[in-house]
Amino acid sequence: MVSYNVVVGDTVTKVLIRVTGISETNIFAHRQVVVFFATACITIPLCLYRNVARLAKISFLSLVCVGFILLAILIRMGTMSAIVPSQGDSWRFANFPGVIPSIGIMAFAFMCHHNTFLIYESIERATQQKWDVVTHWSLFTSFLIATAFGIIGYATFTAYVQGDLMENYCWDDDLMNFARVMFSGTILLTFPIECFVTREQVEVLRTFEGHHHFLKWIGIFLLSYHDRES
Repeated sequence: MVSYNVVVGDTVTKVLIRVTGISETNIFAHRQVVVFFATACITIPLCLYRNVARLAKISFLSLVCVGFILLAILIRMGTMSAIVPSQGDSWRFANFPGVIPSIGIMAFAFMCHHNTFLIYESIERATQQKWDVVTHWSLFTSFLIATAFGIIGYATFTAYVQGDLMENYCWDDDLMNFARVMFSGTILLTFPIECFVTREQVEVLRTFEGHHHFLKWIGIFLLSYHDRES
């Protein structure tokens, strides 16, 4: 979850410097300040909702942001693909050594099982049929969007494409700078659902079998973290 704020800080800070023309020594040009205001003004208020269903409109807004980003890179594909130099192996079938890392990235991107119970409980008069419709259409839509980003991004930059697609575009491109802001917005609007899951689990552990169970769980977590650091 911390990585969300890191991405927002790195992206929005550069956009602010470009758009406003402020000096890099200005207090608002520091990543920590940007992260603080983004967290205090957007993330924390959204995380204070009692019910995950209250995030429905926020989720729709995030989807609108994704649609704008997709439209922006589609527009830039027509203007930039012609000036990107070609390489002989740009259109080879696959980069087989990169298959395993790619599977790991996709598995992380489509990881949504930890939200399952909260989302199911937020559905009004939930049934198995409703749940099937929600899950199938959600995953199918996510698959289409991710595929579109991958195809359009690679078709634009071919072998020169970077892991972070937004880093391929110039920082003096106002359209893509706005798309970067939208991208940061989607990250900030995604954070609350993760916070809801964490809050729910802590609450369950706190009340399940009394406080002794909660303290035992905390002890196991600390020991596991210590072993990992060692």
